[in-house]
Amino acid sequence: MSEIQVWLLENPTEHEIQRCLHVFTEAFKTEPILNQTHGTNPNDHVPSHLSRIQAALVDCQLWVVDLDGEIGCVGVVAPPGKDLWGSAEQKKLRDNAMSNVSPAAKRWLETELDPHRQSKSHLPGGATASYYLNALGTHPSFQKKGLASALLRKLEELARRDRTRVALVAHSDRAAKVYEKNGLRIIYHAVLQFGGDLGEGPYYLMVNDCGLSTEAT
Repeated sequence: MSEIQVWLLENPTEHEIQRCLHVFTEAFKTEPILNQTHGTNPNDHVPSHLSRIQAALVDCQLWVVDLDGEIGCVGVVAPPGKDLWGSAEQKKLRDNAMSNVSPAAKRWLETELDPHRQSKSHLPGGATASYYLNALGTHPSFQKKGLASALLRKLEELARRDRTRVALVAHSDRAAKVYEKNGLRIIYHAVLQFGGDLGEGPYYLMVNDCGLSTEAT
């Protein structure tokens, strides 16, 4: 029987980092925001993925889910009181990853995406008052095997323990439906306008107030 294991990756080996990077690259190769800002070549997305992984290892959390000993799902999480891009070191990682982004793409981020990112103000206490899932990616060959759900259950367990919530942003209807099945609900919805053939896509801010429910007290 296949065995799913969820664990917090600390002091990872170079092989583990590269595996996490590969998972993200494959999981997000058609992600519209990355295609809008970094182009449609998945190799050009690597600096963005690596910056998140490295920032998580500074003072946030890098969670992995493996199936039969192979990492198939990766989550970057800012636990309560933390911000993935909060320190000078983390900001430098983000700035380096953005160094090759075109001025037009940066303007799109500022005018189209950033206003919706302010939706996190809908979260009491802001994103730092939750287990905020900055990125969750499952390698295509591991999808529909319960890996992402296993990680979401782990975060729910931690949120219940700490009497807080799990929060994240979904950028597709399919992802939002998966998250709803795992106990999250939509508290903010917008439509992003992309350029060219990318059209438009949804932006969902979602929460699971599991640790704030009466059953958690």
